[in-house]
Amino acid sequence: TAQISRGNIVNGMTVTWDTNVFVITDLNSFSWSGIQRTMVNTSTISTVGGMTFVASKKYDPGEVSFDAQYDPTRDPDFSTDAATTAALTFNWPDAGSNSSSCVAVMNGFEIGGNDEEVITCRPSFKLTGDVTW
Repeated sequence: TAQISRGNIVNGMTVTWDTNVFVITDLNSFSWSGIQRTMVNTSTISTVGGMTFVASKKYDPGEVSFDAQYDPTRDPDFSTDAATTAALTFNWPDAGSNSSSCVAVMNGFEIGGNDEEVITCRPSFKLTGDVTW
């Protein structure tokens, strides 16, 4: 279990997707969104008033995206790597050797930049299955 505490600084965080494919070390930011559990409607035609629900035992682990400095030597081959389902590992900063991981598929990769700025990339991944904290 990753020992992430309140107040951890993102500096020093690294991400690895399929150890032989893509390592992101120069992170500027990350976003993990869409984690949600489906609610199952248990209402019947005789239900009066508010509908009733129970929590599903399944959940969507969401999507994660990163803003990082672009390094063409670590550029994924989106034509083939995007079809790869592999472990995405988050090496949390200030958490010792702790990390979290989940199986993921790369579902987007953007590169951009402005005049007199560092070129950046934004890889994004759809997570699938359980997250190991």
